[in-house]
Amino acid sequence: VVTIGQCRPLAKTVRFNVLEVEPASETKPINGISHGLWGDTKDKKLHEEVLEGKEKN
Repeated sequence: VVTIGQCRPLAKTVRFNVLEVEPASETKPINGISHGLWGDTKDKKLHEEVLEGKEKN
C-alpha cells in the first residue's frame, strides 16, 4: 500500500509525492486492478464499467 499526497504548486501540473510505503499484505487486487480511494466519482464509475466489461467477456 502506498500513501500519496497531492502537490499543487502554482503551475497547472498536478504532482504526487509518496508519503509512506507499506509492505504488501495477503490481499490481492481484483482483476489486476487495485481498489483504493477515489478522487473523483467519474473515475470510480469508469473503473466499475471496466470491471463489468471483463466479467461479460
